[in-house]
Amino acid sequence: MLIPEALQPPLALKIHKAIEAHGDSRDDPFYWLRDDRRNSKQLLEHLSAENAYTRAVLGDTESLQESLFKEMRGRIQEADQSVPVRHGDFYYYSKTLEGQQYRIHCRRKVPTGASEFEGMDISSPEEVLL
Repeated sequence: MLIPEALQPPLALKIHKAIEAHGDSRDDPFYWLRDDRRNSKQLLEHLSAENAYTRAVLGDTESLQESLFKEMRGRIQEADQSVPVRHGDFYYYSKTLEGQQYRIHCRRKVPTGASEFEGMDISSPEEVLL
């Protein structure tokens, strides 16, 4: 895709900042782009310009983007669980739940007297680790 000449991407200003750490000094011309509180008017204006440029360049692909997104989401199995792995007195595994973005890391205690070849007992209480 060719970008029209009138439509040029916004360029981030270079505002030099000397950073000293661990006895070393370096120059970071883009340090001003780090604004964890999102308060910098200059940064917010730059981000708005970048977003407008992106919308202008990719505008004719919106229907393709939407169909690709729907196809990818349709192929993802949201509710899933890893194979439990026994380590010491516990079985460790992770799982994802439908509609959730992050994996849940869990464990279940191995019943007393269980051989190393027995599978995980799902009747023992699940502990969520993370």
